[in-house]
Amino acid sequence: WCDKCEWWKPDRAHHCRVCDTCVLRMDQVNGCVGFANYRYFIQFICYASGIAAWVFTTSLAAFIMGNGL
Repeated sequence: WCDKCEWWKPDRAHHCRVCDTCVLRMDQVNGCVGFANYRYFIQFICYASGIAAWVFTTSLAAFIMGNGL
């Protein structure tokens, strides 16, 4: 039971103060990750991880070849 929605909520659901509804998944930064935008959240995490890996490998290659700092 959610006190704010006054409705039954699923197990492990939390009330989001941003969208003012109970959601199953919570993002640690911005609030809720709903069923409609979960795909885009995972896609963002994958792209950010890929870019971080690319920056790391190119920086490591430049450092090994002597062109680094």
